[in-house]
Amino acid sequence: MKNWDAIAEAAELEIKHWFPKQCQNQNEDYYWYYEESTAEHNGGFLICKEQPANPEYKLATPERLGKGITKEQNLRRFLNVARFLPILEP
Repeated sequence: MKNWDAIAEAAELEIKHWFPKQCQNQNEDYYWYYEESTAEHNGGFLICKEQPANPEYKLATPERLGKGITKEQNLRRFLNVARFLPILEP
């Protein structure tokens, strides 16, 4: 990712995509996964129920997205974690 604004914008889009899926099945657990930036490609992240098919993605935090908190609170929780992930362009 190019900068912090790009991270925040992409995370907000992920939350918007996740929320309806979570509402449809409240028993599902979702987690943040990230892919590290390298010289060959930009890093990134996504929300999934299980390990993504791409083995380059790693669990960003063992804490699942909060079902009892707002989208905004989930976003803030992730952004606090994202500050320490190697997802910015080198």
